[in-house]
Amino acid sequence: MTLFAASIVIAVVAATVALWLAFNLRGNLQRFGSAFVMGIAVCGMHYTGMYALKLEPTKEIVDTGMSLSPTNLAYSVFAVTAVLLTLLLIYNTWKAQRTLSADL
Repeated sequence: MTLFAASIVIAVVAATVALWLAFNLRGNLQRFGSAFVMGIAVCGMHYTGMYALKLEPTKEIVDTGMSLSPTNLAYSVFAVTAVLLTLLLIYNTWKAQRTLSADL
């Protein structure tokens, strides 16, 4: 449980530092540093959390009551991602158009 909590603390602290760097400092070196710290946040949280994980093999088959084939899972992830990216593209295009119209 301690390592699991540590992974959450690592993620929150490192991501907060990275976002602070990204929004408060200017310049390419600072942005690179921000991206580097965010990478450390993701990797640190992931590897600490995975180290905290304990798996024990059993002979029982655990039935969750719901299953999704790998193909359907892949299609579902693709569909959700495509919809989100399309919505973000539409929003950014609208915002850029509005900014250009206001400047003219």
